[in-house]
Amino acid sequence: MARVLLIKTRAGNMKKFGTGAAPPLGLLSLISFARQERPGRHEFRLIDERVHLPTNNEYASILAEFAPDLIGLSVLSSDAQRLHATTALFARLCPQTPVLIGGPHASAHQAALLDRVEVDFVLAGEGELGFVELLDSLDAGERYPASPVVGLSYRRDDNVVVENAPNTRMIDMDNAPWPAWDLIDFDDYADLTRMAPISHGKFAPLFTSRGCPYRCTYCHEIFSKKFRAKNPVAVVDEIEYLMRERGIEEFEVFDDIFNLDYDRAMGICREIVARNLKPRLLFPNGIRGDLLDRPLLEALRAAGTIHLAFAVETATPRLQKLSRKNNRLEKLSENIAIAEELGIFPFGFFMLGFPTETREEIEATIEFAVKSKLNGALFFQVIPFAGTEMAKAYFTDDAGQQALGALAGTAETGIAP
Repeated sequence: MARVLLIKTRAGNMKKFGTGAAPPLGLLSLISFARQERPGRHEFRLIDERVHLPTNNEYASILAEFAPDLIGLSVLSSDAQRLHATTALFARLCPQTPVLIGGPHASAHQAALLDRVEVDFVLAGEGELGFVELLDSLDAGERYPASPVVGLSYRRDDNVVVENAPNTRMIDMDNAPWPAWDLIDFDDYADLTRMAPISHGKFAPLFTSRGCPYRCTYCHEIFSKKFRAKNPVAVVDEIEYLMRERGIEEFEVFDDIFNLDYDRAMGICREIVARNLKPRLLFPNGIRGDLLDRPLLEALRAAGTIHLAFAVETATPRLQKLSRKNNRLEKLSENIAIAEELGIFPFGFFMLGFPTETREEIEATIEFAVKSKLNGALFFQVIPFAGTEMAKAYFTDDAGQQALGALAGTAETGIAP
């Protein structure tokens, strides 16, 4: 049985970047999908560096004891500052073990990472299908895949770089297995900093859908622009399992856009109420604020919603159009007020420093936040992350986009005034 070690990396400076820590849904989904598609063929071990960062000696002991046949790292751009040291450590400790990088940072840079860190494979985009295909190749004793693997980049022994396009064959959300919850001790995450500004200890993250059809210039396309969603019964089945079998009462929904399908969102709320489950629901992202209305907000509250994040971004119609966010600002203000009236904690996200943004436009955004019924807000500097349309507009090569990763979580934009 092949052994696979999967690692959720963390930022080098946790005081600067925080944790935003939840059980790593991406890695847990890879594991459960591989178990479903290739039952009994792989043993998985999971390390979350945000829960405990192993020392070099601890990693040496883990690698010697587990002897993995593949090491996989899930990396955010804010984690990338430690990536070189981490991959160099694995290259020294187990030089014959292939190393795979996935996650948002891999999706942004793809094959370019092969020149920067000691890594054998880079997997971009939605990873389940490509991950299983790579495991099949390694199980067959192939040093490199004999046939194309979606989203996979690598360098052959003859120094030729192979870069396969990210996956266009998306998994069926209704038939996808639940994340590998058996590998998670939810108590490990109870006291870590959360994405939501209000929290009550032990919780579970949820993906009820993937993808977003909107084309904001600053946003990723990891899950593609095609919206795919679980049906309400499937969503609530997972919630009920986690409540009854794992003692979870609080859930953070991590969708890109939970409420794109209005009827589905209403259906989830009604199913929760019908089963008398009484969870606490938080949406630290994933709600399109101007697609809400009073009936849906009332349904969300009845289903247990206690927190909604409204991604306003900018209060300037010109910049709404330029960024292609295209929020209807009056509708947002109305829905924020309704949420606050219903006892839902409304929180705002704003972006400052858009290209061409004026001082007056920045002040208008701040004024919008102050005058609204938001209970709190965060203001972020605009960072054109590699791979986004905004980055491509200002940086024509990957080297320029690479430098942007170091700006994650800072007050720098990478763009001169």
